[in-house]
Amino acid sequence: MNNIKNEIIEKFRNGDALTKLIFINSAIFIVISILLVVVKLFNGSANWIHYLMFPADIYKFIVTPWSIISYMFVHSDLFHILFNMVTLFYFGKLFLEYCTQKDLIGIYFLGGIAGAAFYMICYNFFPLYENYVYSGYVIGASAAVMAIVVAVSTIDPERIVRLFFIDVKVKWIAIALVLLSFIEIAGNNAGGEITHLGGALAGFLFGYQFQRGNNITKGISSLFDKIADLFSRSRKPKIKVKYGDSKRESDYDYNYRKKKESDNIDRILDKIKQHGYDSLSSDEKKQLFTKK
Repeated sequence: MNNIKNEIIEKFRNGDALTKLIFINSAIFIVISILLVVVKLFNGSANWIHYLMFPADIYKFIVTPWSIISYMFVHSDLFHILFNMVTLFYFGKLFLEYCTQKDLIGIYFLGGIAGAAFYMICYNFFPLYENYVYSGYVIGASAAVMAIVVAVSTIDPERIVRLFFIDVKVKWIAIALVLLSFIEIAGNNAGGEITHLGGALAGFLFGYQFQRGNNITKGISSLFDKIADLFSRSRKPKIKVKYGDSKRESDYDYNYRKKKESDNIDRILDKIKQHGYDSLSSDEKKQLFTKK
């Protein structure tokens, strides 16, 4: 049993940001599921889970401010988490071809926060939802995952992926998901669909700004860097190295960055072979000729 535990811990510790997000979501789902079963066996109340869900009511949110983060790691059933994690894995891999691990963490949380905010605004603004504000809650990583899907489709809309044995451009997948969510905002899962739209908006803004050399998740990334530093103080100090712009980073981050730069150049060269030089964006041309 200890071997299994140690193996899981080791894989989590050595895994990339995508692996960690999937591990955390899965672990929380398992723990909550076990607790709910135990509570039910003793005829107890499961109302405690509301403290992890994001409420539509503003006053409830003031009492549980952490819910804007916790809700995106709570799932209702196995299908719910399975769909989100499969989508996260597939599009997370694509996202990391263009952006860094820090960017993935940043867009995940940005999408989740944007989805929650949009949900609360809509439920407190539109008359259709006024009778559901006090009892309304939302859970799931769907908004965060939607942000990643839309971010990828905004950065490289012509990227072709294999979906059910059919080649499809990622932009059509994103458009289909957004349209389906919009159509369902008056349905039974209105809250969930609204969060999808909020996450999609965050993903679009990230992709749009990323193409112009801006990163709107820098604030979130900096916050998590500070949190990580607090937890790492008790461990062996990281070995630091200096590189061109005089910033400091760990050997792992340095090697990862250089690998991503190399992979990105390879991707650009492949794109030239397939579609010609004119198919490159201005940012891709800049990367090609400024490679060190």
